[in-house]
Amino acid sequence: MKRFRGALLVLLLATLPAAAAGRATTLTGRFNSGGLHGEDAARDFLTRYASLLGLRPDLRDLKRVRHSVDRGGSVLTFQQEHQGVPVFGGMVLVGLDTADAIRYVKSDYVPNLIVDTTPLITPAQALLAAGSTLGAPLAGRRAASRLVIVEGDKEHPGTHPAWEIG
Repeated sequence: MKRFRGALLVLLLATLPAAAAGRATTLTGRFNSGGLHGEDAARDFLTRYASLLGLRPDLRDLKRVRHSVDRGGSVLTFQQEHQGVPVFGGMVLVGLDTADAIRYVKSDYVPNLIVDTTPLITPAQALLAAGSTLGAPLAGRRAASRLVIVEGDKEHPGTHPAWEIG
C-alpha cells in the first residue's frame, strides 16, 4: 500500500505544475453534456471548468477550427488566439461520444498572455533570417506566412510574435 501511495504522489507532483501553469492538461471520463450537442456541449463544459483548465471564463480567445466526426463520436478542435493572432500550439481538443457526453479534454492553452502582436520584421525578413540560420538561400521563395504568437526559449523568454512560414 505504501508503494502505491508513493507512486500516486509522484504522479500528482509530476502533473500539478503543468495543470497549475495551464499547460498540457488532460481530463478524461464521461461527463454529462446536460442535453447540449456538439460545439454547444463542448463550450458549456469548457466554461464550467475554465478555472481548472486555466482558460478565460468567457472563452472569447478560442476559435473552433475543426470538427471531425466518426462512428465513435466527434472531436472539436479550438485554436487559441490573442488579439486575433493564433497562439502556436495553443490548442484545446474536446472529445464527445455519440451521445454527446464529454469523454476527454486535452488543453495546451497558454494562460495570461500579455504580448504586443505587432511584428518587428516582415515575412520576407523572417525568410531571409531563417535562410541565414539554416545556411540555405530561402530569400525570394514563395511561401505562405502567417503571424503567430510563440513561447520563447532560455535566451528569449516570454511570448513573442513570429512569422510561421510554410
